[in-house]
Amino acid sequence: MLRTRTYQEPGSRHRLSYHLRPAGEELRIVLAALQQWADRHRPRPSGPSALRRVRSTGEAVGVGFVDEEGREVPYADVDFMVDPASGG
Repeated sequence: MLRTRTYQEPGSRHRLSYHLRPAGEELRIVLAALQQWADRHRPRPSGPSALRRVRSTGEAVGVGFVDEEGREVPYADVDFMVDPASGG
């Protein structure tokens, strides 16, 4: 998920920086969903640790469910079920 790189600031010891690999990049949405949940249910007194924004406009975004047409689907309208093809 992560790869490390060594760096050194002048006068300091060597340190590691952490960078997401492609598989880790794909987990960003999972991490964003967890952060969104925490912001809503366990808010920090100092506010969110990170903001989710559209790069081109700066507009706030949230993590949610979308249908095949790209329309947002309310959580209450989403069913979780076993896929019969999975044998479960």
